[in-house]
Amino acid sequence: MSFFNPRVFERVGRKYHVLFEAKMIILLRYSCGLSIRKISLLLKELFGHNYSTGYITNFCKKVNKRAYKKMNMINECVNKRAKMVILDETFPKTKKSGTTRLAVAIDEFGLIRGIKTIIDRKKDLFSFLSSILTSVKPTYFLSDYDKNYPKAVKEVNPDIILCKDFVHALRTIYRDARTAINQIKANTKGKLTKKRKKEITQLKKELIAKKLYKILFKINKGFQKEYTQIGAIYIEGGLVKLKELAERFPSLQKFSEKTAKFIDKYIDTWAFQMEIHYKENLPTTSNSIESKNSLFKVFSNNSKCFDSRTSLEEFYSAVALMENFNIKTRGKNKGTSAVMRADVDLEKIGGKNFYEVIGLEEIVLGKKPKAYSKPVDFNKCFKYIQKAA
Repeated sequence: MSFFNPRVFERVGRKYHVLFEAKMIILLRYSCGLSIRKISLLLKELFGHNYSTGYITNFCKKVNKRAYKKMNMINECVNKRAKMVILDETFPKTKKSGTTRLAVAIDEFGLIRGIKTIIDRKKDLFSFLSSILTSVKPTYFLSDYDKNYPKAVKEVNPDIILCKDFVHALRTIYRDARTAINQIKANTKGKLTKKRKKEITQLKKELIAKKLYKILFKINKGFQKEYTQIGAIYIEGGLVKLKELAERFPSLQKFSEKTAKFIDKYIDTWAFQMEIHYKENLPTTSNSIESKNSLFKVFSNNSKCFDSRTSLEEFYSAVALMENFNIKTRGKNKGTSAVMRADVDLEKIGGKNFYEVIGLEEIVLGKKPKAYSKPVDFNKCFKYIQKAA
């Protein structure tokens, strides 16, 4: 038996019925990350009749293709000039090629500017960055510490200012610290049991780790927003303390040298980023894009059903476009979407929301909605459903 009474849809009309079903498929597929088979089972339970996987697949293909076209033209529709582009990669799995690199570019407003599957690292990355940077024309480029990014970016735009992610810097330092602590060994002499030697080694690790993490906490402070004006001083001060600790405990010498080399290489860049963050409120970390990557990871199982890179890009373009129109319910951007913050020209892109932009009525009903026709009131339709539940 259906959870919703199908007779309700007789009252609201077939148009409402079909559009509501289509909207449900889109939400389940591109927002909840459900597979085609699960969507089919869920719709059968909700509406009381069968939905073939072939019908849902064909419908999603049409949505994917339209979303892909709109994502390719989104950079032409943005009114606000973005000062910064942030780039990162995520790794979904596909049916034939296994793990695939998916490059994602966003701006400081949180608007996803482009998506591309990377097969040939040099060729594909260069073509993707050239298309993004020439259309957006940012002043700054933020990324992690991948060596390929600066080369590709400077080839496209030699004048762009390269910035580095603070969170990835801390991850690198803390990862190396954990490795250094795990490699500590206690020089035990005399007749001691293996158990006792392990206890002494573990005690030495804990005591050194306690001292080391106090120093790393000071370095960590330097990367925080509250200390942007004196952040570089905190980082350099922490490095001095780390060198002093390494002199007392030679087992930390390699870690100290590696960290000093890493900090000395990027300290000027970090200091500059702290200054522009204080003056222009530009991001110093790719946390926004990290959240997008976690969003894409939800769809990793779905991406296994795609054979070609084009179909994979089309699917993730639909996910990205929906995310751009998604209105946040919490955090500093509460009540706004990335499209609103970037001031995207809605007339150019073709609609006020995701459903209008992809032309949902045209896909489902086979004709374009008339300019004077009233938009579909999904809230009204949902109220009827709640009454029948």
